[in-house]
Amino acid sequence: MIFQHLFEVRFLSTLSNQALVVLLYKRPLDAQWKEVADELGRKLGCKVLYAYVYGMVCVCMRVCACV
Repeated sequence: MIFQHLFEVRFLSTLSNQALVVLLYKRPLDAQWKEVADELGRKLGCKVLYAYVYGMVCVCMRVCACV
C-alpha cells in the first residue's frame, strides 16, 4: 500500500541519530493510505507530515532513533 504509486524516496540523516525520509507521489493519496502511513509512523516512533509540492504529494517521516 505504501509503495503503490511511489515516485521517489529521499533519505537525509544526521550524526545525531536522526533521519528524514521523504516519499514523493505523483497521485493523490486516499484516506486508507493515510491510515496505513500513520500506523507505520506510530510503529517507527516518528511523525508523518503530508504536503503538496509542485503537483506531487510529499510525505515526510522524521525518525529520531536510527539504528
